[in-house]
Amino acid sequence: MDLYDYYKKYYELTKQQKDAIKEKNIDKLNEIISAKQKIIQDINELSSIEKYLEKQDNPKEIFIELKKLLEKIQQLEKENNKNLNDEKNKIQKNITELNKKTKSRKGYLAQEKYEAKFIDQKS
Repeated sequence: MDLYDYYKKYYELTKQQKDAIKEKNIDKLNEIISAKQKIIQDINELSSIEKYLEKQDNPKEIFIELKKLLEKIQQLEKENNKNLNDEKNKIQKNITELNKKTKSRKGYLAQEKYEAKFIDQKS
């Protein structure tokens, strides 16, 4: 596989990641992230982009295609991060509400524990 193929595969995995986020499929999401990390390692082990372009018949055209692909990847990554943050915020909100409900129920369950309160009606 050459550099462009690695980035193409990374792009495909990023699209799958978007679907996994929508489906809230954590196992699939973890698999995709692991695969993406492997691709990043493989890309880092390859030669630089400059050397890759030097080996191409039409480096300018390849560079433009690679740039377009990287921009698509960047856009998808932004969307995925936003979607993940939205999901995280929803979960945090649900946990906060659950904690409030749990605290309010504790007051009803502790029937033997009364606390005397003085209400100042003159104020």
